Amino acid sequence: MPASKNDIDVRRHLTGLLCHDETLDEFIDWFHPANWLVERLGSDEDYDIASRIELVLAELSGGWIDDDGVFEALRETADEFEVQWRPATAVASPSRLAS
Repeated sequence: MPASKNDIDVRRHLTGLLCHDETLDEFIDWFHPANWLVERLGSDEDYDIASRIELVLAELSGGWIDDDGVFEALRETADEFEVQWRPATAVASPSRLAS
């Protein structure tokens, strides 16, 4: 069970899942106890993100969506809450292009 504020970092774990650093099963195992702490210790935004994740996972367990649907819904959640999960793309500066 998560024991500290750092362990309930919803954004970090959501990023880990979407970047495939965590499996869906690992994320779910982390999320359920962490969600309890988010409700009590997290920021309002952490609470809002966790509530959305909880709804998505309930849809999964209820058979309303499959794993692909989970990832789609969580990507939308991450984008809505401006969770940076996409790899940064390198952009060449105009001066480098002129060389």
